Amino acid sequence: MSLIEWNDELVLGVAVIDGHHQHLVALLNKAHDAFIWGLTPGELTATLQELTDYANYHFAAEEELMQAHHYSGLAAHQREHAAFRDRIATMGHNPSGDSFPAYLELIEFLLEWLVTHIKTVDRQTVTAITTPSAKE
Repeated sequence: MSLIEWNDELVLGVAVIDGHHQHLVALLNKAHDAFIWGLTPGELTATLQELTDYANYHFAAEEELMQAHHYSGLAAHQREHAAFRDRIATMGHNPSGDSFPAYLELIEFLLEWLVTHIKTVDRQTVTAITTPSAKE
């Protein structure tokens, strides 16, 4: 069972960004499945690292697109991405035997952050860079 289904509420209308977001949703579902099916902490950590690595790739592509469109909100958006990276780093991965609560907290954070970020911050950004009258 998927943690989150890709749906029209997450579609922003920029193919490359939507493709990245769809892949992030798939990776989050993969991490959730790994958690549910009881992979070893090392396997689960690798799955979560794959998601984090792809998020960083996506952030770079998104920021490049904003820069190419001279988006005035670029610095604020970069701060959002930096806050995500910082939060993931501080949450870390619990190397002890009782990793269940740490992984559950991380997966819940990833779900909430991804959905909220796409529906609010990214939607506002895409609207600003694709609508001439909405450019900042």
